[in-house]
Amino acid sequence: MPDRLLKWVDTLATLTATIFQREFWGVRASDVKNTPRG
Repeated sequence: MPDRLLKWVDTLATLTATIFQREFWGVRASDVKNTPRG
């Protein structure tokens, strides 16, 4: 595998993971915030 391609794939994977994590936790946080307690 060419180094450039490997680096690009690694960058893409990191970016995807970061975005997914942010979206996931953002949804979780808003869900918890909007859920009435009791």
